[in-house]
Parts: sequence; C-alpha cells; structure tokens
Amino acid sequence: MKDGVIFINTSRGGVVEEKSLIYFLKMKKILFAGLDVFLNEPNINYEFKLLENVILTNHIAGKTPESEKRILLEIFEKINNLKERMM
Repeated sequence: MKDGVIFINTSRGGVVEEKSLIYFLKMKKILFAGLDVFLNEPNINYEFKLLENVILTNHIAGKTPESEKRILLEIFEKINNLKERMM
C-alpha cells in the first residue's frame, strides 16, 4: 500500500487488524481513516478516539431512508408473527 492513503471500512470490524491500523495512522503511513464498524462493538478501541485523523461512526454508512423503512417493516412483521404464534 502506498503511503498517505485514505482507509475506509464499512464492511466488518474483524477484517481490520486494529492495532496495526492505529500504528500506521500514528506514523501517517495511513493519512486518514473513516470507520463505521469495529472489532469489539460497542466497546470501540479507545486509541481511535485519541487520533485526530480518524472519523468514527456507528453503522450509519448503510442507512438510507429506504433501508430504514425496510428495517421497520421487518421489525413489525416479526412482532406480528410472534404475536400470532403466542395466541
């Protein structure tokens, strides 16, 4: 990887070796990181919070009005199915 890259992870926290990422951010080999997922959620590695060249979000990368609506519909459907099974 070239020096000075921008690293973004919105997939899974486990695909990143967090200690190495923190090291390379501190050394400026990785210029900037945007992270939406973490290895030990919700207990995010505190060292990320100390770095000025990192933006941390909490699973908002995939949130759109359409995905929010789909999630709500799925929740209501599951509640309704559970309600029917209990009657």
